[in-house]
This record gives sequence, C-alpha cells and structure tokens, in this order.
Amino acid sequence: MKDLRGFRERLEPLLSEKNSRPFVCKGSPLACRSFVVGLNAATELPHDFFSYWSDEDGFLYKEFSEDYDKTRKRGGNRPRIERISAGLGSCLETNLYAMPTRKAALLKAKDRKAPLIEFLFDEIHPALIFVHSGEPIKFFERMTGLRAGPDPARAKWLDHEFILVGRSGPLYTLGLTDADQLGDRLSSLI
Repeated sequence: MKDLRGFRERLEPLLSEKNSRPFVCKGSPLACRSFVVGLNAATELPHDFFSYWSDEDGFLYKEFSEDYDKTRKRGGNRPRIERISAGLGSCLETNLYAMPTRKAALLKAKDRKAPLIEFLFDEIHPALIFVHSGEPIKFFERMTGLRAGPDPARAKWLDHEFILVGRSGPLYTLGLTDADQLGDRLSSLI
C-alpha cells in the first residue's frame, strides 16, 4: 500500500487556496479504483481540506459529510454523486478544478488549471473514470483522443489504460434511481 503521508506531502503544494477541495472519498484515496469527475465543487466548507485528512486513515468522510450537511442542503449533484460512488465502492469523487464556487462562471482564470486531476490520476491509476458535464468531457477528449459517452471506451493517458465513460448533461438532471443504476453499471465494468 502506498504511503498516505507521502501522498499528502505531494498534494499540499498543488492546493493554491486554503478552501481548495481536491477530492472526496471514504478512507484512502490510494485504494480508489474509480474516479467520478466533474467541473468543480459547488460548496465551500467551513474548514480547509486537511481538516478532513489523516495520514493514517486518509480522507475523513464522516467529518466532511457532517460539515457539508451543516453548510448546504443535499441538493444538486451531491446526492447523485454519492449514489454513483456507492455503486462503485472504492471511488474518488473529484473535479477538474479544486476551487469551490456556487457557479462555474465564478471560477477565475487562475482556478481553471488542471494539475490536480493529472496528479490524482498519475498517483492512483484508476481502472475507470466516469466524467460528467461538458468541460470535463472535453478535457478527457483532449488528453485521450476519445469522447467520453455512455458506452465504455478503453482509453490511455499518462501511460495508464483505463475505462472512460461519460454523461454530457448536468448530473442533477439524473434521477436518484438512475444514479443507483449507473453506479451499479459502472461497477460491472471493472
């Protein structure tokens, strides 16, 4: 098993702002076999990312979830991402950009750099990436030469092969039962 402390030490310099949120997962991100990738987090939390981190256990999901519930109602993409992730099991929920904003249009040019997704991909080597919304789909198309769609495709990026699946419409338009089924379908691919 890779070293969580070393992972944190390599991650820290990539977080440009205190309120950056590079990912959410349950426990060790290094154990995650799949990624769910969106554009950016919509909710800024009251504590910095490393308040939800332990070098022994990884990401402290329970503490994150409690703070999230105090900060925002569970609407929008969050319930769908949670259901997809539950179907996948060991899943890293991440975004192209780590800066949380209520709307994507509020991202500044300096926030629209994607070194975090490259770092996470290169460190973890997921077997599957599910990407949702236009800009993340275009990013992976540039990186792999493949357009992510509903049908799984074998992709390669940074000398690592993985399965790429995408959904172009906003994730919040996906019904909760459909999100459960999508998580189960994605799980069956790995």
